[in-house]
Amino acid sequence: MDARPARMAVTAFVLSSCLPFPVAIAAERPEVRRVRGIVHRHQRWTGRVIITGDVQILDAAVTILPGTIVEFAGESSPTVLSVGAGLGGGGRLDVQATPDAPVMFRSADQSARGQIRIFLNAAARDGRVDAITVNGRPAFIRPDAPHSWRNVHFANLCREAALVVHAQGPGPGVEIDSCRFTDSGPVVIETDGAAPVAFTQNRIESSLSPAGLRIDAGRSATPNGVVTVRGNLMSNGIVVAGGVARIEENQLIGPTASVTVGLGADPATVVRDNYVHCHSTDSRRYVFRSDAADVVVTGNVFFGGAFGVYRGTRRMSGNVFAGATQRADDTDGGATQVLVASLPAGAVFENNLLLGPAHSMLIPQPAAAVSSNAGAGEATRVRHNVFDGRKSVARVIHLNPPHSGWADVEITSNLFLHAPSMVMIESEAPARITAIDHNAAAPRPRFVILRPGAAPDLDAAPELGAGFLAFDSVEGLGLHGADWLSDEPVWPHALTDGLSIRSFRESLMTKFGARSNSPLCESDGSVNGSTANEPAPRIGLRPATDKATSLRGPRQTAASIAGEP
Repeated sequence: MDARPARMAVTAFVLSSCLPFPVAIAAERPEVRRVRGIVHRHQRWTGRVIITGDVQILDAAVTILPGTIVEFAGESSPTVLSVGAGLGGGGRLDVQATPDAPVMFRSADQSARGQIRIFLNAAARDGRVDAITVNGRPAFIRPDAPHSWRNVHFANLCREAALVVHAQGPGPGVEIDSCRFTDSGPVVIETDGAAPVAFTQNRIESSLSPAGLRIDAGRSATPNGVVTVRGNLMSNGIVVAGGVARIEENQLIGPTASVTVGLGADPATVVRDNYVHCHSTDSRRYVFRSDAADVVVTGNVFFGGAFGVYRGTRRMSGNVFAGATQRADDTDGGATQVLVASLPAGAVFENNLLLGPAHSMLIPQPAAAVSSNAGAGEATRVRHNVFDGRKSVARVIHLNPPHSGWADVEITSNLFLHAPSMVMIESEAPARITAIDHNAAAPRPRFVILRPGAAPDLDAAPELGAGFLAFDSVEGLGLHGADWLSDEPVWPHALTDGLSIRSFRESLMTKFGARSNSPLCESDGSVNGSTANEPAPRIGLRPATDKATSLRGPRQTAASIAGEP
């Protein structure tokens, strides 16, 4: 570091102390360091660091002190700060940010955006300085210290990816917590599934990429390679592929807000208690999609998009799906087309609340491209759901649309509200209704089952199965809430600190719960362990009893969850 500024400050002090009158001395400017090329000696960065060309930290350690600003000002885009090397070279970066003195990485201008690349190689540990550290603790030398970023602000970084982490082999994992990303590309984390990943309590506000976070955990995940994505606020989407993932308590609101679970996800993957609100109803936009059929999807609020769920899973329960009308600022879109556009064969779709507007609310069949998945031959069970079309749907359940796969369907114990038709069967193949028992509707729908070439008849009793109930008005159902046609919920349209996703979802579902004197209830106490004094609904939503969905307690880190099943 240049010592001249320090000598000048001392000289100025000596001179000023000899003068007979006070002299104002300008404060010393923050230290400025310019860096490019290979860093192969230990360094401490503080003040302002300007990266004028690609930088590689190789077999060396760099410590970044609190409050430091690292600015990318190279001639190429992206200008890359890399730590380690893909073929086993080591490097270490100790970012000592604090909540009161965060470290910032930013680009000097739009034409030369920066990118950070981290290479974590378990095979390179033999004597090398080969890992990132956390506040001075080497991550791969001490197993309790994962590679960690905390209290870091990333601004105006590369559109393709702002932060890229490649992790190979077992280790303490990757942890990104309490960071902020503005006007930058996505965070990309690629692992072989041998070490845990935690992306928690971060805030991403960017329109540069449809997804703000992309994680690929490989196709051979180990028990230690759990991916946790929890408690983030994001204006765009999450994509997770491979491994065992826990995507929980995230708030995603924006024109590309969505959750995508890719191929290779383990059946132990859980998508739980998220609020995902896609502002756009452009035909390409969906709120949720899973290419892995056995992922658990429970307790979420999915709102908007052209498709609420583009491709569902076999285990979907306790969710709220809501359609949207066209927004004034969404000139390319329209209203939501389908709330749930496909389910794999053998799915159990239960205890969900579906709210219009939408053209169709549920297509309980696989897409033709995935109709050969395991589970084919099993009937899809649609039970104990509430469908409220709010006078803004064409039909509730749509069977055998073009390009759908084969699946028989059981429709039991559901409540249909404000819909002109309950079920439309577009063609006689490939699916059949194998049961349609103990359902209820209010007000009385014009069509119950609409078949091609057949007269729609509400009184087609043989097709309706046992126990069908029709009411002239919603008021006669004995629900907890008022008629929602005049009681519009207040949907969060912007990222909201402190929003309790679970409380918001429960407030929505409680309105559609049946009172003890409701004709939808039975009083024998045979459902969900209720007593005779607390009749359980025979039709519609049932009280939630799955305590496993209530995951609370201390925040988990990549290291602490490694041993969890």
